[in-house]
Amino acid sequence: MLRLIKFVALVLFCGVLASEANAGTLNQGIQLGDGNIKDVAISPDNRFVLTGSRDGNAYIHDAQTGEVIQTLGGHEDEVGVVAWSPDGSYLVTGSNDAIVRIWDAKSGMLLHAMDGHSDFIRSVAISPDSRFIVTRAFDYTARVWDTKSGTLRAELVDGLDKLDTISISADSQLIATFNRDRATIWNALDGSYLHTLDGHDDKLKSVVISADGNLVVMRSWQRITIHNTLNGKQMHQIDAEGATYSELVLSSDGQLLITGDSDGYLQIHDLSTASMLQRIKGHDDLVSDIALFSDNNTLASVSWDGSSKVWDVKSGELVHAMKALDEGVFDIAISPEDQNIVTYGSDYIVRVWDATTGKQRNVFTGHDKYLSKTVLSQNGQTLVSLDENGFALLWHLDREAR
Repeated sequence: MLRLIKFVALVLFCGVLASEANAGTLNQGIQLGDGNIKDVAISPDNRFVLTGSRDGNAYIHDAQTGEVIQTLGGHEDEVGVVAWSPDGSYLVTGSNDAIVRIWDAKSGMLLHAMDGHSDFIRSVAISPDSRFIVTRAFDYTARVWDTKSGTLRAELVDGLDKLDTISISADSQLIATFNRDRATIWNALDGSYLHTLDGHDDKLKSVVISADGNLVVMRSWQRITIHNTLNGKQMHQIDAEGATYSELVLSSDGQLLITGDSDGYLQIHDLSTASMLQRIKGHDDLVSDIALFSDNNTLASVSWDGSSKVWDVKSGELVHAMKALDEGVFDIAISPEDQNIVTYGSDYIVRVWDATTGKQRNVFTGHDKYLSKTVLSQNGQTLVSLDENGFALLWHLDREAR
């Protein structure tokens, strides 16, 4: 009986994939590594993929074939964090051995090994100008390192709790960290403390610096606050009405603040005044992710209700409703040239949609666990997906299935 149930389930699943194939190219990805991958990054020139592994090594792969070009060794424990500098000149690896290493991107030569942390490295943020990195570890500190010399610029210590996600301003002048119900602003040059930002009664979920570096926006479940980075003062407060805020993005031109909530609503606010411009009933369940097109005039959103939709920002009108799924959609990304929309949901399948028509272009299968990370190349043609089991797949959005 059990075999029969499994057979019926397999037939049903294959039927779903066959139906998907009729609506887009069904594709199998190229596996990177042996299932022990912890983190992935794509080079700014789109030619290489960097992976960090449980075996203590980092690997540089050819972005077309997936083949390993170079092995970066030296760590004494798993490499849980990897990053590629925006200018493409160096790579960063962070390990459970508490060491952060900087490598020359062309030669693979080790440039610096920084050993200031006393516990696992949790994350690495690289400044937009590539001149410094901020590392965060389980020792509850963040450290700012000069990438040219490998020397420590500053140690950021917040004594109440561990430091959560780190944000760096677009001009590389400010660093924002958050911790429980408050955020801290630091001078990126020397790591000096500038301001503490509060105004929330529950734990913060995200902190975002505006494109011009003048504002910081903080989100908790029940509240959005907008602060001036010059003096740290709170300028505006937006409280949730019944629902909770699930997502927050700022437009790249610094004009708009957009939120999604647990009741399926999208709210578009003027960032400078906090006044509401649009309130859209977009979904029937929690808005799980939102993303803006590069022109800031078009918005895409996905939901636990299985829907993926595209909206006109000014009018609030629906532009496209992609094929609804039976299960929730968790993440959405838009290619840099606004050609493709990439979504991922609870069925472990990555889907690519034509951003102009809303029609499905590709169906990428191969994962059997939830994804922990997806990375889209800057030319929008290469995608790397990583699941919770350490299984990484490389996809080409411009290539037909073979």
